[in-house]
Amino acid sequence: FTGRGAMKVLAVLIVAAAASCINVGKALQKQGTKGLPRLVLDRKVLATYLNDKTWSQGLALDLAGGILMVAAIARAPVSLVQPVAAGGVAVLAVFSHFRLEEKLRRKEWA
Repeated sequence: FTGRGAMKVLAVLIVAAAASCINVGKALQKQGTKGLPRLVLDRKVLATYLNDKTWSQGLALDLAGGILMVAAIARAPVSLVQPVAAGGVAVLAVFSHFRLEEKLRRKEWA
């Protein structure tokens, strides 16, 4: 691969990583909220969220995924990036099944 082709392949790899980071990050944030108070704009509550290891890791992954997504869009058209990004839902489903112990029905595995 050279030139534009190589840039598109790189963009696909970057967006796959971005989508994984974003979706896994959101799942970790969901898991982290189980022991946290309801989120309100209060300094103490926000500090509680930021001090929670699982929630903070999720936030960091989500932010990293957003940065990677911008990098992918800078290298390839949205028409290429978006369909790959949609595949992040599959990563989320598998991660949620194994990490969050959520049950997936047979049709969700297909």
